[in-house]
Amino acid sequence: RYQAAVINSTSEDVILWTGTDTSRVLHAGPEKLSGMTFFPLGDRLLTWGAHSFASIWSTTSGELLQELEHAGPIAIAAVFPQGDWIMACGWDAFCTVWSAGSGFAMRRLQVGHSMEKLC
Repeated sequence: RYQAAVINSTSEDVILWTGTDTSRVLHAGPEKLSGMTFFPLGDRLLTWGAHSFASIWSTTSGELLQELEHAGPIAIAAVFPQGDWIMACGWDAFCTVWSAGSGFAMRRLQVGHSMEKLC
């Protein structure tokens, strides 16, 4: 099980550690990443950024499992505690909630203020 992850700001790769050595590198591509979080079981990682996508990665294989499209750049995202839903909020004052299993966009919510006021 991975204990930490870090984004390489030069390559935008995500490097995962078990606590003793570098165990896996996820090649996220050329887009600028803003953040990431593990799913509760540690088997998947959610990344997001200015490219309008939240991406779900397998921490076991390093494979990109799903890309979830938001209407614009993503400021912040989270995985719900049970790992079944994902929420991402953009700078446009909207949040999208997806099913983590199917990738289906369940709801789009307006939070009332731009993220510049909330962050």
